[in-house]
Amino acid sequence: MIRNNKSLSIQLIFFLIVLISACYNPKIVLNDGEKWIPKNFNAKKDMLVIESSPSPTQTKKMKKYMDEKYPYKYEFVTKEELSDKTGKYKDSKLYKFVLNNASGTLTYSSGLNESGAGRHNVYAATNDFYFTDREANKTYPETKMAASYPYQSFKNVINVILKKFE
Repeated sequence: MIRNNKSLSIQLIFFLIVLISACYNPKIVLNDGEKWIPKNFNAKKDMLVIESSPSPTQTKKMKKYMDEKYPYKYEFVTKEELSDKTGKYKDSKLYKFVLNNASGTLTYSSGLNESGAGRHNVYAATNDFYFTDREANKTYPETKMAASYPYQSFKNVINVILKKFE
């Protein structure tokens, strides 16, 4: 019984560390974007199309951040609007660069317990972003600035873009 409580406590501590790490939002930019910002993207000239979060609350926060911080052209769109070949966003020259959502789950498993049975897994949501060049039909790597909520990661991504084009 004491071992099970100790094991559960260790798992809980690990889960909290993962959760806090995923939520960490540094003020300094730790990533220069060289690997994930398209070389031909120019924030001062190109429209940035941003895929809305599935969460309306997160999208609202993202829009507010863009209104306050991003002085260049941008539009938020849903995945459905973007994939509509006859809609407003059919022009892949005008709406060339898309900042897409990438969501996933980080899983931690502590292995087997003393009796050989599997222990419980611990899960944490991750949200990151990546660029797509629609005209070239090219997808770029994720930013590697994932966070538990899209807005947290989004702010870091936008800060890197802003720093690059200041």
